[in-house]
Amino acid sequence: MNDLSNEIRDAINVKFGTVSNFCRHIGVPQSTISTALKNGIGSMSFDTVIKILSALDIVYRDDVFVLPDEEVGRVADGLSLLDGQGRDKMVEYVEKERRVPAGND
Repeated sequence: MNDLSNEIRDAINVKFGTVSNFCRHIGVPQSTISTALKNGIGSMSFDTVIKILSALDIVYRDDVFVLPDEEVGRVADGLSLLDGQGRDKMVEYVEKERRVPAGND
């Protein structure tokens, strides 16, 4: 089992309690999910991977899986309340801060 599979299993347990509950929620056979957790999601259909990630609020960007956390959720909620200009300013700010080397803030 790889790290992503462990993270997915943990997210399933936290959000749905059991793999069985998760499978019922997303409409995918338990055998499919069990195999993915054992062997990784690389051989699964794209549609199934999207169902899994969406149900667990996991985002895939730039070859990195971003797992949800409370702080990211608060930021996303706040962004959704801003108008277009406000969102643009926040994105600009984040991009600027990303360019600052660690420890220089």
